[in-house]
Amino acid sequence: KDALDAASKATPFRACTEVVEAVGALDQAFIREFVLEVGRRIEAIKERRGQLTFNDLITRLHAALHSDDAGPTLAAGIRRQFAVALIDEFQDTDPLQYGIFRTAFEGHPLYFVGDPKQAIYAFRGADVHAYLGAQQEATRRYTLGTNWRSTAGLVEAVNRIFERPARAFLFDGIPFRRVASAPHHAESALLDGDLPPLVWWPMPARGDKVPGKGEASDLIPPLVAAEIRRLLAEGRMRDGDGQRPLRAGDIAVLVPSKYEIRAIQEALQALAIPAVVSKAHDVRESAQIADIELVLRAVLRPDDERTLRAALATETWGWTAAQIAA
Repeated sequence: KDALDAASKATPFRACTEVVEAVGALDQAFIREFVLEVGRRIEAIKERRGQLTFNDLITRLHAALHSDDAGPTLAAGIRRQFAVALIDEFQDTDPLQYGIFRTAFEGHPLYFVGDPKQAIYAFRGADVHAYLGAQQEATRRYTLGTNWRSTAGLVEAVNRIFERPARAFLFDGIPFRRVASAPHHAESALLDGDLPPLVWWPMPARGDKVPGKGEASDLIPPLVAAEIRRLLAEGRMRDGDGQRPLRAGDIAVLVPSKYEIRAIQEALQALAIPAVVSKAHDVRESAQIADIELVLRAVLRPDDERTLRAALATETWGWTAAQIAA
């Protein structure tokens, strides 16, 4: 009897659980079907308009090269036109692009130039595994062993930091390799007492409390601005065989995203330190893109006088009001 009572009580709960799971599965099914339907409709629209995206060019070329019918002929035609291929910035590749290169130039000289450490950046749309696969299939590998840009002290500091962990970049296929510095960068350009070439700057603690992210975001800009003011007052730069005072234009402040830019700029302005912002915003939000949109609208509808005048009135086009009226 006790077992029957327990089973009867458990049944409604089991039923509720099954309903919840079914509703969740239905939601996922709706989302999946929505995504697939959007893709189908976009393909139909492009087909009707005779349009191709950059991604379409990649997917269609990949499919054509790997087809049994046209693939060998297409690859042979590419090889006749390009006897040797060198792909720069190869860390930005993906499996489809790699498949195109590998098939199109099979049996011919094919060179990939890239840095796999850069493939981890999400905004590039790269696939680090595609890079590692190509690296494993390569018959020869070459590594640049000299840093020609940074000073000897900074190169050595970076070497020591990244040599400490066994897997500095998490992937076994991306080891850290110690590099040398260029002979003409033996000495630092900045002269600032005994300041080392690389400074790890911890946030100042308030008692036993470590600043949180919000508090640190408020503390960092004034500290950075104060250090820049000190450098401008005390630091000097090597200039040929001589020296000169450090200038604001010699200093750059790198921030993780555009949201920190305003705080840094305001902190510098508070200390009367001139600063300009480079690449602060999305190019799609620029005035130039707005002009291009107006021009493209006029191209799309050349018989529409309003869109035509709007295009001619853009700064990019450069016409005056009198020229437009004429």
